Amino acid sequence: MPGIFWILECAAILSIVVWSIFDPRLGGQAYVVVAGAAVSSFFIYQFLWRPNSLPDGANDVQFDADERRVLRKYRFWFKNPGIAMIMCSIASLLQLTAMACVPWFLYQSQWLPVAVGSLCFIVGPFFRHRFDPRKYLGMLVSKKPDMGFSSELAAVDRVIEKLVHVMALNPGAH
Repeated sequence: MPGIFWILECAAILSIVVWSIFDPRLGGQAYVVVAGAAVSSFFIYQFLWRPNSLPDGANDVQFDADERRVLRKYRFWFKNPGIAMIMCSIASLLQLTAMACVPWFLYQSQWLPVAVGSLCFIVGPFFRHRFDPRKYLGMLVSKKPDMGFSSELAAVDRVIEKLVHVMALNPGAH
Protein backbone atom coordinates (compact mmCIF):
# COMPACT_ATOMS: atom_id res chain seq x y z
CA MET A 1 0.00 0.00 0.00
CA PRO A 2 2.80 2.54 0.63
CA GLY A 3 3.93 2.14 -2.98
CA ILE A 4 0.60 3.45 -4.25
CA PHE A 5 0.87 6.49 -1.98
CA TRP A 6 4.33 7.31 -3.33
CA ILE A 7 3.28 6.84 -6.94
CA LEU A 8 0.36 9.22 -6.36
CA GLU A 9 2.67 11.70 -4.69
CA CYS A 10 5.08 11.62 -7.66
CA ALA A 11 2.16 12.18 -10.03
CA ALA A 12 0.91 15.02 -7.83
CA ILE A 13 4.30 16.74 -7.75
CA LEU A 14 4.70 16.56 -11.53
CA SER A 15 1.15 17.73 -12.20
CA ILE A 16 1.61 20.64 -9.77
CA VAL A 17 4.65 21.74 -11.74
CA VAL A 18 2.52 21.90 -14.88
CA TRP A 19 -0.33 23.55 -12.97
CA SER A 20 2.05 26.20 -11.64
CA ILE A 21 2.86 27.33 -15.15
CA PHE A 22 -0.77 28.16 -15.93
CA ASP A 23 -1.92 29.41 -12.50
CA PRO A 24 1.08 30.25 -10.30
CA ARG A 25 -0.96 31.23 -7.23
CA LEU A 26 -2.97 28.00 -6.96
CA GLY A 27 -0.08 25.89 -8.22
CA GLY A 28 2.17 27.42 -5.58
CA GLN A 29 -0.33 26.65 -2.84
CA ALA A 30 -0.67 23.06 -4.05
CA TYR A 31 3.12 22.77 -4.25
CA VAL A 32 3.42 23.92 -0.64
CA VAL A 33 0.88 21.32 0.51
CA VAL A 34 2.35 18.36 -1.41
CA ALA A 35 6.02 19.19 -0.82
CA GLY A 36 5.28 19.91 2.83
CA ALA A 37 3.53 16.56 3.18
CA ALA A 38 6.46 14.76 1.55
CA VAL A 39 9.12 16.44 3.69
CA SER A 40 7.01 15.91 6.80
CA SER A 41 6.70 12.20 6.01
CA PHE A 42 10.48 12.04 5.53
CA PHE A 43 11.01 13.55 8.98
CA ILE A 44 8.42 11.22 10.53
CA TYR A 45 9.97 8.12 9.00
CA GLN A 46 13.53 9.16 9.74
CA PHE A 47 13.34 10.73 13.19
CA LEU A 48 10.03 10.08 14.92
CA TRP A 49 9.26 6.54 13.79
CA ARG A 50 11.94 4.48 15.50
CA PRO A 51 11.50 0.76 15.10
CA ASN A 52 12.48 -1.09 18.25
CA SER A 53 13.68 -4.15 16.41
CA LEU A 54 16.65 -4.60 14.19
CA PRO A 55 16.22 -5.78 10.61
CA ASP A 56 15.19 -9.40 10.10
CA GLY A 57 18.07 -11.68 10.99
CA ALA A 58 20.17 -9.04 12.74
CA ASN A 59 19.65 -10.61 16.17
CA ASP A 60 21.38 -13.79 14.95
CA VAL A 61 24.58 -12.01 13.86
CA GLN A 62 27.57 -10.65 15.72
CA PHE A 63 28.42 -7.12 14.56
CA ASP A 64 31.53 -5.13 15.42
CA ALA A 65 31.33 -1.52 16.68
CA ASP A 66 31.44 0.11 13.21
CA GLU A 67 28.76 -2.22 11.89
CA ARG A 68 26.50 -1.53 14.90
CA ARG A 69 26.96 2.22 14.38
CA VAL A 70 26.05 1.88 10.69
CA LEU A 71 23.10 -0.35 11.57
CA ARG A 72 21.76 2.28 13.99
CA LYS A 73 22.45 5.21 11.65
CA TYR A 74 20.72 3.66 8.64
CA ARG A 75 18.22 1.48 10.52
CA PHE A 76 15.31 2.57 8.33
CA TRP A 77 17.16 1.56 5.15
CA PHE A 78 18.12 -1.83 6.61
CA LYS A 79 14.61 -2.44 8.00
CA ASN A 80 12.54 -1.23 5.01
CA PRO A 81 14.79 -0.98 1.95
CA GLY A 82 11.93 -0.81 -0.56
CA ILE A 83 10.16 2.10 1.11
CA ALA A 84 13.50 3.83 1.69
CA MET A 85 14.38 3.62 -2.01
CA ILE A 86 10.99 5.06 -3.00
CA MET A 87 11.44 7.90 -0.52
CA CYS A 88 14.91 8.54 -1.90
CA SER A 89 13.52 8.91 -5.42
CA ILE A 90 10.81 11.28 -4.17
CA ALA A 91 13.45 13.37 -2.39
CA SER A 92 15.34 13.58 -5.68
CA LEU A 93 12.14 14.50 -7.53
CA LEU A 94 11.37 17.24 -4.99
CA GLN A 95 14.87 18.60 -5.36
CA LEU A 96 14.58 18.60 -9.15
CA THR A 97 11.16 20.28 -9.15
CA ALA A 98 12.40 22.86 -6.64
CA MET A 99 15.25 23.70 -8.98
CA ALA A 100 12.74 24.26 -11.78
CA CYS A 101 9.88 25.88 -9.83
CA VAL A 102 11.62 28.20 -7.37
CA PRO A 103 12.75 30.70 -10.05
CA TRP A 104 9.24 30.67 -11.53
CA PHE A 105 7.60 31.20 -8.15
CA LEU A 106 10.13 33.93 -7.38
CA TYR A 107 9.29 35.67 -10.65
CA GLN A 108 5.59 35.41 -9.78
CA SER A 109 6.21 36.76 -6.21
CA GLN A 110 4.93 33.58 -4.56
CA TRP A 111 7.11 33.73 -1.44
CA LEU A 112 5.82 30.71 0.52
CA PRO A 113 6.37 28.29 -2.40
CA VAL A 114 9.83 29.82 -2.84
CA ALA A 115 10.63 29.12 0.82
CA VAL A 116 9.26 25.55 0.68
CA GLY A 117 11.03 24.83 -2.61
CA SER A 118 14.30 26.17 -1.23
CA LEU A 119 13.90 23.95 1.84
CA CYS A 120 13.27 20.93 -0.41
CA PHE A 121 16.37 21.77 -2.43
CA ILE A 122 18.50 22.10 0.69
CA VAL A 123 17.33 19.00 2.59
CA GLY A 124 17.16 16.71 -0.47
CA PRO A 125 20.75 15.43 -0.23
CA PHE A 126 20.38 14.76 3.49
CA PHE A 127 17.38 12.51 2.94
CA ARG A 128 18.93 10.83 -0.09
CA HIS A 129 21.94 10.03 2.08
CA ARG A 130 19.75 8.53 4.81
CA PHE A 131 17.37 6.63 2.54
CA ASP A 132 19.98 5.15 0.17
CA PRO A 133 23.35 5.14 1.94
CA ARG A 134 24.91 2.50 -0.30
CA LYS A 135 24.53 4.57 -3.46
CA TYR A 136 25.29 7.91 -1.81
CA LEU A 137 28.39 6.71 0.03
CA GLY A 138 29.60 5.04 -3.17
CA MET A 139 29.30 8.37 -4.97
CA LEU A 140 31.17 10.18 -2.17
CA VAL A 141 33.95 7.58 -2.15
CA SER A 142 34.44 7.92 -5.90
CA LYS A 143 34.48 11.75 -5.75
CA LYS A 144 36.41 12.23 -2.48
CA PRO A 145 38.36 9.07 -1.66
CA ASP A 146 40.42 10.68 1.12
CA MET A 147 37.46 11.95 3.19
CA GLY A 148 36.90 8.74 5.18
CA PHE A 149 33.64 7.62 3.59
CA SER A 150 35.20 4.37 2.41
CA SER A 151 35.26 2.90 5.94
CA GLU A 152 31.55 3.65 6.40
CA LEU A 153 30.77 2.17 2.97
CA ALA A 154 32.78 -0.94 3.87
CA ALA A 155 30.81 -1.27 7.13
CA VAL A 156 27.51 -0.99 5.21
CA ASP A 157 28.69 -3.69 2.81
CA ARG A 158 29.70 -5.99 5.68
CA VAL A 159 26.30 -5.56 7.37
CA ILE A 160 24.51 -6.35 4.10
CA GLU A 161 26.70 -9.40 3.57
CA LYS A 162 26.02 -10.71 7.07
CA LEU A 163 22.27 -10.12 6.84
CA VAL A 164 22.04 -11.78 3.43
CA HIS A 165 24.05 -14.74 4.72
CA VAL A 166 21.72 -15.20 7.71
CA MET A 167 18.62 -14.91 5.52
CA ALA A 168 20.03 -17.45 3.06
CA LEU A 169 20.63 -19.93 5.89
CA ASN A 170 17.10 -19.53 7.30
CA PRO A 171 14.81 -18.64 4.38
CA GLY A 172 11.57 -19.57 6.14
CA ALA A 173 12.34 -17.73 9.38
CA HIS A 174 12.42 -14.22 7.88
